[in-house]
This record gives sequence, C-alpha cells and structure tokens, in this order.
Amino acid sequence: MRFWNNVHLPLPEGPYIPGCIDVMTGYSKEGTFIRLHYPSNRLKQDPTKWINWAPDPEYVQGFSAVTRVWVFVIRFLLWLYSGTLKIPVLWEAPVADNTKMPVILFSHGFGASRFICSTLCYELASHGFLVASVEHRDTSACASYYYQSEEDCAKDKKTWVLHQFMDLSNMGPEHYKIRNAQIKLRRQECVNALNLLEEINKGTALNILPCKLPLSVFKDNLDFTNLCMMGHSFGGATSLLTLDSDPRLKMGVILDGWMFSIKNELLCIPQPLLFLNTQTFHIKSNLTALGKIIQESPRLPRTVFTVLKTNHESQTDSPTALGFWMDWFLRKLDHEKALRLQSHMVLRFLNQTTGFPKDASASDKYIAQFSSIILDGLQDFSITPRRPFTFGLSTSPSQQELKQR
Repeated sequence: MRFWNNVHLPLPEGPYIPGCIDVMTGYSKEGTFIRLHYPSNRLKQDPTKWINWAPDPEYVQGFSAVTRVWVFVIRFLLWLYSGTLKIPVLWEAPVADNTKMPVILFSHGFGASRFICSTLCYELASHGFLVASVEHRDTSACASYYYQSEEDCAKDKKTWVLHQFMDLSNMGPEHYKIRNAQIKLRRQECVNALNLLEEINKGTALNILPCKLPLSVFKDNLDFTNLCMMGHSFGGATSLLTLDSDPRLKMGVILDGWMFSIKNELLCIPQPLLFLNTQTFHIKSNLTALGKIIQESPRLPRTVFTVLKTNHESQTDSPTALGFWMDWFLRKLDHEKALRLQSHMVLRFLNQTTGFPKDASASDKYIAQFSSIILDGLQDFSITPRRPFTFGLSTSPSQQELKQR
C-alpha cells in the first residue's frame, strides 16, 4: 500500500522502451477499439509521458458495477493501494526504427478492459512485439465507449457501453445463451481488430481519435507470419473460439481460460497453444472443457502449466491497483514476481514456437527460480475458489457463475 505516493506498474525488462497509443475506428458501437503497445525508438524512460491505468472515471464506476461494491469503496482502494496508478509506457512515442514487429492480439476477461493486463502487453512490446489489446463492447467489460459522430468525437462526447450485471439466481439455461452470444460478438470484434491491423500495415487505416503519432508509421512494419492470439479468462475462451475460425492466427496463449461460454462448441484448433493456469481458478467442469481441447489429438502441440501460489487476479494488474480480493488464505507469490514469471513463460513459448525473440536465456533463468511451484499439465485441486465476501474481483466470474460451469 502506498497511499502517500502514486505508484506505477513494474518497469519493462526488454531492450526496447515500450510506446502506446489508442486506436478507434467507426462512429458506432460496431467499430473497433484497441490499444497498441509497441517498441519505441526512445532510449530511456520518461515518467512525464506515462499514462493513467484507469483513463476515465467511468471505468472505476464499471468496477463498482461488476463487483457490486459501492464506487466510493473502489475509489478508496485505488487511492490506498496505488494513488493514481501509472503505466510505464511512453504515450505516442515514435516507433523503433527499422523494426519488423511480430503481432499479438489480446482479449481481456470478464469485467475488465483494454488496460487490465497492461504489464503483460507492454513487457512483450519491450521485447519487440506489437501487442493490440481489444476493448470489447459486448457488455462484459467493466465499461467501454465510442463516438456516435465526428462532431461528438471533436467534442469528446463519449457514448458509454456499460457493464450488464446479471442476477443468476433464476436464469438457468439462459445464462449460457447470453454468454455464448457475448463470446461470438467478442470473436467478431477480434476478427475486426485483425482486419484493422492489416489495414494499418497497408497504410490505409484511419484513427478517429486525436493522436500525435500517425498510423502511417506502422506501414509495412507489422509481421503477421506468426500471428498470436492471447487472452485472459473470458478472453481466453474468446481466443480459442477465434483461433478455431480464423486461419490467420498461427498460435495461442490462454491464461486461465473460462470455458463456460463455449462448453457446447465443437472446436478444432491445430495451432500450437500455451495454457497458463493459476492454482485456484479451475474447477472440474472447467478442467474438463479445457481437457477436450488439450487432449483432442496427442499430435497437436499443446503446452500446459499450472503455477502454484497464484490465483485468477495474479495474471492481471488489478492487485497492484486494488489489492487481492480473492483467496485470502492462499499464500500467494509476490504479485510483481507472478507477473514477471507469466511474461517470461509467454516469451519462452514464443521463442520456442517462432524463434522470436531470438534469445530466451533470460526467461529460462527467471523461470528456473520458480521450478518448485510450476507444475506440468492440468491440475485438479478439487476446490471452488474461495472468496471471503459476496463479491469478487472485477476480472473474475461470480461465485454463481463458477457453480454453473
């Protein structure tokens, strides 16, 4: 807790200082909204260029809507734990010179946003990747927005897409129908984001947001050869559904995939997949759904790890911003170490699968320090994740949703 001083997320470790911009297309809810993290040409950090983790108060209100906790409590916790939490990326920094950037598309989880896993995204960017984080408008995010017209955009008059809370007590089968419809919209948003990235690479994309960095600087600098789809929780399932339907995607990284919304889908995913699971998130029904994909063919490349002393929050930035809300009695790995471990495990997978980054020795060395808490394969701990209160972290499904899986 650092209520007396504003704090920042962990500094990136790669050879590049990451830059960042937001990109939005279209004057409707059906447009695309992504955050680009990329290697910049800057040689040192500049904290005056860092950006706020939660860019608008509506996102904080969204966390309140997701958790069913008064908004003043959320604001107090943000102040208590992190002040005005900063993301250590350089806003609108120039792109690294003569750099071909392998592309990663990221899908956030339930109750989250384009910035909830910023640490992972900018860490990968610091190693030379371009990471595009989609902000979903299916009402599962904590909040999102768009502009209805060019005039609204000029006046910064946002139209907000708010989180849709569901009372699951009497929903029954309707819950699956709603989540399945949401994830299919999410898949389309990912496909649209891929289309936008291709347009950016061609130099034909238009960003309606005011931005000092023109999209033209990315022309011919994106590498789609080993296009990777990555997601957390609901975004993990979104990634699997998108991998199943879009052949442009060559591999996937699934972080604590929440499988409820696609449990009845027949998926065929030949691409290499990395599954990174935490200790307490997965119950038997979720593991069964994951197992169908992992074990559908012994010849398909699947890498599966479970990291002990971690929970669903450990894979996101939220404990830095708000503290841990789940599994209070679990002896947890230090959050910064958990985030770095996750990043290095992803980097090692990318290196082994694509040869980029070229040198993964630093990742191997870091991962080796935690060998005692990294287990191979799916692990069934046969417990439902414990919550001391009736609410859970914004990035996690509710207790009733876990039971319905």
